[in-house]
Amino acid sequence: MIARILLLSTLLLAANAVVVKLNGQKIKTGDYFLLRTGLVTKAEAKTTLFFKKDDPYVGFDIKALTVKGHTGDEKIEVVLFHSDDFPYMGKSHLTSTLKEQIEVCVNGSFYMEEKHGMYRTQLPLQDGLNDKINTIDKSGIYYLIIISCQGTASSEVELVGRITIKNPYGFLDAEEFGFLPFYAVFTILYVVVGVIWGGFNAIYVRDLLKLQLYISGLYLLTLLEHAAMYYHYQHINETGILSPFKNTMATALNLGRRTAMRLLVLLVCMGYGIVKDSIGGKSHAIYLYGLSLFSVLCLSEVAELYFKLHSISQGTRSLLTLPSTIADAIYYAWVLYEIRTLLKQLTVRRQTAKLTVYNKFKWILVSYVAASAIWSVYEFIINSTSSRQLRDSRWETNWTISAFWNLLYFVMLVLIMILMNPKSNNKRFARGEGQEYQQVGVGDVFDDNNNSELQSLSIVDASDDDEEQDEGKAQAEKVDKKQEKKKKKIKKGFSIGEESDEEDQELISKLD
Repeated sequence: MIARILLLSTLLLAANAVVVKLNGQKIKTGDYFLLRTGLVTKAEAKTTLFFKKDDPYVGFDIKALTVKGHTGDEKIEVVLFHSDDFPYMGKSHLTSTLKEQIEVCVNGSFYMEEKHGMYRTQLPLQDGLNDKINTIDKSGIYYLIIISCQGTASSEVELVGRITIKNPYGFLDAEEFGFLPFYAVFTILYVVVGVIWGGFNAIYVRDLLKLQLYISGLYLLTLLEHAAMYYHYQHINETGILSPFKNTMATALNLGRRTAMRLLVLLVCMGYGIVKDSIGGKSHAIYLYGLSLFSVLCLSEVAELYFKLHSISQGTRSLLTLPSTIADAIYYAWVLYEIRTLLKQLTVRRQTAKLTVYNKFKWILVSYVAASAIWSVYEFIINSTSSRQLRDSRWETNWTISAFWNLLYFVMLVLIMILMNPKSNNKRFARGEGQEYQQVGVGDVFDDNNNSELQSLSIVDASDDDEEQDEGKAQAEKVDKKQEKKKKKIKKGFSIGEESDEEDQELISKLD
């Protein structure tokens, strides 16, 4: 599956890229080769510390070789024009059913109204075309068409060579250039976050919980993904050529990171590492969901690439992405069920410190789901209803639609790190002794001077009266005794074993 995605990704990026190799593409009379690319003028190119500004250009080194049906009358034309000139391409007429039809080939030549289109020339058969356009006086989306408008119905030519498109800052398409500084900045941000998180892990290495180790693993995966994406775009910008290895790494890391993040949120909602030492029998469901999610993400990726490459129908695209939609629905329902059950269990046990932690996480989760839903609707509307003209006019900001998901993911991961940060009393808090410290973080405590300031977002007021504290301690002692008995009957699961929550469920049912 990954190999298939790699192949499609390579084809897609090559179609939009900056150095496009023509390896025998065949066109018949009336057919054409179309390339859409973003170009920016030297004056409008953004100056940065990392990129120098050169003169943009479009270069041709191509040949049209006859394959069959050669009569000597074939005429191959090369046309480059700005997207603003798109409406002036072709000549309209009414069909027998009174429907308007656009003909791009008129009297054996490509038709475009006068004073529109910046470059137009004929591609001589056999001899080829070796030319360079140095005058790019308008930024935006450009369309390059190689079209055969003259010849017999059986005439067919084969295109070989390369088309080179370079912007002032490098070979990267102007429409995708925003990804380069975006991934550079976020790679640096993840390094900073990693230094802080790694420092806490090093200080409290003996008290780390397995959940915190999972967070560390997910962080490393995310850092590698963003670094791989940066070098992927940087390589294209410097050479104009897609690197299959970098593309493979970036795709695999992206799919792995998206899967791992969902599993992390699910584990946190189950109370793994903080309320429970393990998830026991649910581990099989976790493994199955993780494998299924990775598979449907691959399928969804293939569907998106096919949609862009082969112009499949919206219905076929929706059908191919249906498994991903179902996986999303299952995931959100499962997460909401687990967090609701966990909050009720903590209420029953009167573990107020942990309850405050998970109440905060609940609101983080709700905000994340709400933001995801809003952006998904916006993205769907943009992709399904926007006209070609509108998409072309937004060429400078089109990249932000997909980049937003990386921003949302970064915020979610950092908030989880803050909420689950390592401290000296990690394990005591996880065993249920954390209530004695009047805290809600995994290890947040008051400072040594006993002042009223809290050292973490996770700390709550220590204003419970003595009666509530005594009652909570008594309940905690009962829970600890039950847990000691359960540890003797542990069976292997995701981590240590499975805890039975029969007593909690009985009390929860009474509360309901």
